[in-house]
Amino acid sequence: MQQHINQKLVAMEQDARITTRGAAYSRLRSLGLNDFALVLWSMPNDRYPRLSTLFPAMASPDVQKMWTGQAGYTLLSQSVSFMRSASANYAELTGGSLVGKRILDFGCGYGRLLRLAAFYSDDV
Repeated sequence: MQQHINQKLVAMEQDARITTRGAAYSRLRSLGLNDFALVLWSMPNDRYPRLSTLFPAMASPDVQKMWTGQAGYTLLSQSVSFMRSASANYAELTGGSLVGKRILDFGCGYGRLLRLAAFYSDDV
């Protein structure tokens, strides 16, 4: 992972005030969607044991491939692009932002997009 992400995660790992997933998501949002997604994709991570307990583990590469046909960073890139499109489409249709909105992922997968929706809102 990039150095600025590692620095953020080290600081978060040491911050005793971060005790909930929501608090951790709130701090991660300052990284931007790409880096936010990269962090979630990398969990659990032995370097950040406390944060690893707050974030859900990603599905195994085999499960990712079975559900989507892709896995790893290829799927990460596609998923981030989808969330950017969903956000842009929401803004175009409503004139507003997804930030802080209630977001429902009505799917039947393992929560890949729901994790990324947390970039925009705590109410997913």
